[in-house]
Amino acid sequence: MSSSTRIGSGVFAGLAVSVALIFLGCSMDAKEGEVRVEIQETLSEAQQESLKSKLSALTDGSSTKSQNTGGKVIFVFGGVKDVKAFADKITFAKVVEVKEAERTVILSVE
Repeated sequence: MSSSTRIGSGVFAGLAVSVALIFLGCSMDAKEGEVRVEIQETLSEAQQESLKSKLSALTDGSSTKSQNTGGKVIFVFGGVKDVKAFADKITFAKVVEVKEAERTVILSVE
């Protein structure tokens, strides 16, 4: 199998997961009262769980969704009224960008 075939297969698999999540009603977009957190780096399972736990502690703990597609980790946490205030509480990672209108925080853990 050529490298382009493997890459194409990986892209297709990631797309299939995203499409399945949309059809199942598991959108990774943040709604009112939620925040979407995108991680720039690829994380191990242990790193993901640790970060998820730390971020969850900054919310009221009402709900959490996560997705790892092609090495990109995205969390959506419920119980967040103010995205900027949530981002200001993060001391264990670098806040790269806060997109208040999209209710999104982009983090770097390096």
